[in-house]
Amino acid sequence: MTECEFCGIVNGEFESEEIYQDDKVIAVLHLKPTVPGHILLFTKKHYPIVEEVPDDICSHMLAIANKLSTAIFESIACHGTNIIIENGTAAGQAIPHVSVHIIPRNENDKVNLEWQPKKLSNDEMDIVHAQLLAKTELISHEPEHKEQEHGQDSHDNNDHGNKKTGHDKHDSKVQKTENYKYKQLRRIP
Repeated sequence: MTECEFCGIVNGEFESEEIYQDDKVIAVLHLKPTVPGHILLFTKKHYPIVEEVPDDICSHMLAIANKLSTAIFESIACHGTNIIIENGTAAGQAIPHVSVHIIPRNENDKVNLEWQPKKLSNDEMDIVHAQLLAKTELISHEPEHKEQEHGQDSHDNNDHGNKKTGHDKHDSKVQKTENYKYKQLRRIP
């Protein structure tokens, strides 16, 4: 028997109230719902946390979550939905398998998903901003390219070696972050 409850549902070992299924994801009614119509959408393949899920499956999951949210609006006449991913135990993830909660919401439904905002000083905000910026500026919006396609090296198809390698983009992004304030913040332990 499978140890992961979600994998058990995918493998037919546990009963569930299935709402949707395709080759990548499955959606079921939550067994312990926050409100009626609470849907749980998860990957068919076992991925413990979001960072391990391939980009194409993440995109697919969000697209399906959006369509399930629309189905909730049209079927049970709610006023809104929360679409939530709990990523890691500190974030409330109880089962180590990536999932998305789609929760129908109505005015005055007494579901409390609010948090208390923390007031940060300007210095704290600057430090957090610089730390995150250092990591997020390297995120590419372009699909990753395979080094070899159909047995040929991808560099064989360029204009006599004049193709840009992508290092120019990376170098310019790094140079932009190399300002005085950023250099000072990098020294802070």
